[in-house]
Amino acid sequence: MLENFSRATYVVVHDQELVNMPWTDSPNAAIAVLVSSWFTRGWTAAEFYSTRKKRNSVKVLFKNPDDTLKPLIKDLDRDILSRPQQATTLVHFKASTILRGVRGDITDLRGLLQVLRTRSTSWDRDKTVVAGLMTLDQRTVDTSQSTPALTRSILLELTTVPKTSIFHNKVPMALEGGWSWCPPSIFDLDASTFSGVRPDIASGRQQPLLIDKDGSIGGRFTTYPVQLAYRDKVHPYSSHPSLSYRILKALETPGTCLILEIGGTTAESAVTSGILAEPVSHYGRRFVDCRYIGCVHVSFPAAIHASVIECTIGWNDRDEDNMPRPAINAQAILAEADGENQSDEP
Repeated sequence: MLENFSRATYVVVHDQELVNMPWTDSPNAAIAVLVSSWFTRGWTAAEFYSTRKKRNSVKVLFKNPDDTLKPLIKDLDRDILSRPQQATTLVHFKASTILRGVRGDITDLRGLLQVLRTRSTSWDRDKTVVAGLMTLDQRTVDTSQSTPALTRSILLELTTVPKTSIFHNKVPMALEGGWSWCPPSIFDLDASTFSGVRPDIASGRQQPLLIDKDGSIGGRFTTYPVQLAYRDKVHPYSSHPSLSYRILKALETPGTCLILEIGGTTAESAVTSGILAEPVSHYGRRFVDCRYIGCVHVSFPAAIHASVIECTIGWNDRDEDNMPRPAINAQAILAEADGENQSDEP
C-alpha cells in the first residue's frame, strides 16, 4: 500500500475537519493540518512519509469560501508550508518544520521517535510496524513479526542509540547476551528523561552507543565502583519484581558491580542515573565487557571516584559452553584504568 503512495503522482488529504474549514491563509492552514486527526494517526504518517521524494505531490482539501459545492485544493509545499526567506510568524514556521520533519529521511532513533511517539490514534503494535516501514526496506518488512523482532530489525538498521535511551524501566527482551539491555518495544527507548542533565554531560560524554549485529552495544562510559559501605545508595529504577530482585541479588557482592553513568547529576539533584553491570572480562585497562543487570538511581557521595572506560554490554558474557561467565573484581579494573589515565598525563 505504501508503495502506491510513493509512486502516486498526487496524494490527496481529504480529512473531514480540514474540508469543513474555510481557507483563509497558509499559516492557519499549516496549523490546521498539524492538529488535524489525519496528522495524529500512525498509518497516515507512513503514507505522508512515502511522498517525501516527490515535491508538490501532496494536495490538501479545504472548504472553498467562494464555492460551497466544490472544495478548494491547496498544494502542501507551495501553498501551506512556509518557505525560506519568507516573512511569516513563528507559529507558522514551527508548524511547517514539524510537517517537513515527517517527510525527511530518518537516520536515527531520536528522529524516528519524534515522528511517531505523538501518534495518538494508533495501536502500539501498529506503531511498531509503521516504524519498521519508515526505517527498513519496505519490501523486506515482515509485518507479522512480533514487536521485539521488529524492534531488533529497526535498531540494527539505525546502528546506534543515544546513551540516555537505554535507561528504562521495562523487562529486557533477553536475560543475557545480545539485547539484554533492550526493552521489548522501540517506544520504550526514551531519551527525554534526561533533558535536564548538565551541559558538559550532554555534549561531551553522551556519544551514541554502537549496536553490534549480535545485539550487544558498546561505547564510552563514566564508571563508578560499588563499595560495600554505599550499596544501600543504589536503588532500582523499575518496580518490577524480577528486575528489583536481580539488582538486589547482584548488590550482595558489590565488589563485582559497576555503575555505568547515563545521565549524570542534574543541577537540582545529587542523584546519578545509570546501568548496574557486572564486568566479566577486560582487555588492557580501558576495555571491559559487562553483563547488564538493570537501571538504577544512585546517591553516592561526591568523593566517589569515577573512571572513563570503553564498555560493551551483552557481548562475551557467556563462555564457550553458553554458560554465564562469572563476574570479576570491578574495583581492580577501575584501579588499573586510573593508573593508565595517570600515565598518559604529561
